[in-house]
Amino acid sequence: MESIKVAEWDKGHFQIVLKPTGEARRHAAFALNPRDAVVDQWHAVQRCVPGLHGKLADTIWDQLECHQLNSWIPMPREGGNWVTGPTYELESWRPTLPRWVNGKALIFTECLNRLGGDPAGPYGSPVRPDAGQTDLHRALANIG
Repeated sequence: MESIKVAEWDKGHFQIVLKPTGEARRHAAFALNPRDAVVDQWHAVQRCVPGLHGKLADTIWDQLECHQLNSWIPMPREGGNWVTGPTYELESWRPTLPRWVNGKALIFTECLNRLGGDPAGPYGSPVRPDAGQTDLHRALANIG
């Protein structure tokens, strides 16, 4: 990781913003075990952000894993040339997926970004297009 930053939001919510290195993106594309980078990144996040346990740890891990494993896919978009963007935003308010859900669900939900709206925070309007999508089971039923 080039950097790890934490943005505080309303009512104890937070967003962890990771900036991956080019090496991390290459690892996702070419390594025999691409999850090795996820484990290394996870340990770095745990050193920087205390209190990641239980369901909070599960959702942060899911978001991190999804971003890292898909980080090598090129796709021009605002701020960068990668499908996962120039940074990985891991948000405490995202719901936890059941452990049996496969990777397709993570991709469909854009690494959980489509699940759960933003709480009030420091960045403009707290309302997002995904506001109100907090019923995880309904969201999973729409995966087709």
